[in-house]
Amino acid sequence: MVEQSAAETVAEALRARYGSATAARFADDPAVADLVARRARFTAGRVPPGPDALPFDGLAVAPAAGDRALDAQVGAHPRPWPGGARAAVIVTHDVDAFDGLSYFPVRLAGWAATAGRSLARRDWPAARRTARRALRWSGWWLRRRDPVADFERWMALESRYGVRSTFFFLALERALSREGRLYRADDPRVRATLRALIRGGWRVGLHAARYGSDTAAGLAEQRRRLEAAAGCPVRAVRHHYLSADFPEGWRHMRRAGFDISSNVGFHPPHQGWRTGTAWPHRPLGAEGPWEAPMALMDAAYGPAARLLVPVFERLLAEALAVGGALVVNFHTNYRAEVDAPGVHRAFEQILERIRVAVEAGQVATLTLEDAVDHVARAAPRPAPDAEEPPCPPP
Repeated sequence: MVEQSAAETVAEALRARYGSATAARFADDPAVADLVARRARFTAGRVPPGPDALPFDGLAVAPAAGDRALDAQVGAHPRPWPGGARAAVIVTHDVDAFDGLSYFPVRLAGWAATAGRSLARRDWPAARRTARRALRWSGWWLRRRDPVADFERWMALESRYGVRSTFFFLALERALSREGRLYRADDPRVRATLRALIRGGWRVGLHAARYGSDTAAGLAEQRRRLEAAAGCPVRAVRHHYLSADFPEGWRHMRRAGFDISSNVGFHPPHQGWRTGTAWPHRPLGAEGPWEAPMALMDAAYGPAARLLVPVFERLLAEALAVGGALVVNFHTNYRAEVDAPGVHRAFEQILERIRVAVEAGQVATLTLEDAVDHVARAAPRPAPDAEEPPCPPP
């Protein structure tokens, strides 16, 4: 693996955001170096935004304060995105559940247990909500109708708005395990879906499991399984439940062959840029991958679900102000209205807002991989660990 000094990491960060001239002027500035280093310093886990958070109808939304501070320190504006756009919007999806009907009796038993706990707590709304889900899904199971396992509808929807996104798939060896009732990477349906997405111009990343992803070897094995199913190299990774450990997790990702991570983000209801930057960057230099921070994640219930569209608007305004990238994450299993009321409708509204911003020349909509490649062209990249075959052409 290529070694890189702290000074080289600062210079790379400045080149990627501002270009070579600004990097040459400020690479040795201690204040600039401290601002760059902050991108790798944060507390992992479920923590709220800091004191600079924007109050938003009861939610805390973290701004891109680090980008503003860096711009002020160097007196420069960031390089534009493709087409001269001021910001980028990157749509991603975590595929937590490939479908809703596999191992359905296990799922039904889980609902029964959940409803029982709600009743014991006298939480009547939660008990009714669980009962509604169980009844609706039982009807779909009897009719063999599954609203979740329909990726052609995702592709058709995003195509309508000119969007190509990145889907993060699990790559489990067993569908039933302590991970839960999930899916295997070598399931023929999953394999066909992966290849259809890639042929259509979408991208595929690894949704690293909660267990077995704390070493480079564990991540590499999951990557191998996903690549075998996709027939294509996999560059990007996002951990299930954002469970990566930092900063060592970045090193594990890089050693496993990943050059892109999108793991720095908040668990709802909190939203925004966790380390204050909306710019893809390499916090550990050549020791780690490029990190594209996630700023907006959907939620099935609660204030975060209710405010997805207005929070997106607020984050988009912030991304435009600092010239950053707004990474959004919508779970594919929230396609079922009974599981996440209003969330899929909010996603369609956000797609429409993206379309309007693109047509106005304000925003470029990119896959995660294309956005990182755009930024990385101004900075040296580590040599690939091995020669990899190209993806099938779209």
